[in-house]
Amino acid sequence: MSNLSENEVLTWLTNSVQLPQYTSIFKENNIDGQVLVELTDDDLKGMGISSLGHRKKIITMAKSAGSHSGPSHPASSHTGVSHPTSSHTGPSHPTSSHPSNTGHGSNPAHAQQRNVAPGPTKGAPAKGALAKGNPPKSAPHNDGAQGTPLFRLTLDGKGLQGGQIDEEVTFQIKALDPKENKPKDIDGKKLSINVDGPSVPKSTMSGSGSAYTVTYSVKKGGDYFIDILYEGKSVLPQPVKVHFSAPSDPHHCTINAPATAKANEKIFIKIYAKDSNGDPVKGGGEPFKINVNGPDPKSLSDLAIDNDGDDVYTLSCILHVPRSTYTFSISLNGQPVGNSPFSINCL
Repeated sequence: MSNLSENEVLTWLTNSVQLPQYTSIFKENNIDGQVLVELTDDDLKGMGISSLGHRKKIITMAKSAGSHSGPSHPASSHTGVSHPTSSHTGPSHPTSSHPSNTGHGSNPAHAQQRNVAPGPTKGAPAKGALAKGNPPKSAPHNDGAQGTPLFRLTLDGKGLQGGQIDEEVTFQIKALDPKENKPKDIDGKKLSINVDGPSVPKSTMSGSGSAYTVTYSVKKGGDYFIDILYEGKSVLPQPVKVHFSAPSDPHHCTINAPATAKANEKIFIKIYAKDSNGDPVKGGGEPFKINVNGPDPKSLSDLAIDNDGDDVYTLSCILHVPRSTYTFSISLNGQPVGNSPFSINCL
């Protein structure tokens, strides 16, 4: 056990201990095998694992595995690369979650439920834990008897980046031959997904052979964890983390704008997208509309609004006429945002 690398510890935590919600915490704290066998209850509590039962389970299984002689490895052949996370800070995980396990052609009304107690996670992403252009890949799925790789899975699609509540999103699953990297047919009846988060998602899976499409939506905002299973066993190195937000509420969005600006110099105005609870709405794409009234139509230039996929939008422009007042009106879905309209005096 003490010889395990950090990635091997993550695999052990997911497949042997069955607590994948803590992989991001272990990764942030650089827990390898040597550190793992020395962890105490206070250590785990300090890392943000609030559940006493989960802390005891981790410690007990680590000591049990460490008691065997010789180098130890996680009890699973599903190893692979970890998914990168973004640097945006997001909300803490909820204290209980209800997964939806959807098999090929299953009825979402019969989704299974269980309770877990995820700890808080630093560095939660705006829309998901996947870097753009880097779809997750599973480790090869092995024949348990011979250890022969049968296939590996690749995942791609908007559904791996989260979205807004009640929005249907999809992602694709493709099975490939691990040696030739060509499509390979698998038994769709043995393929299923597990979506773990604040609410039970409505989800379906369609397809056959080597290609499948998953469509799902959620009722509550927050972080969700997507896992792919074959014959009831996870085939991902770790669950894919995605974030869902409630729609932006114009009356709760806020604006940070200067009271004055120098003529012919670019100014910047910040718009913060928030939902009806005042929580940040991450992911970008909100259709804010800008209207500016100045001394004449040519008294303003370079009007633009940018967003990097988080909850902050940056409005920029140049005011050209000194000793004049410009009135800005910002709206969302036909409703005024924050303290809009507001004025900026050009010096």
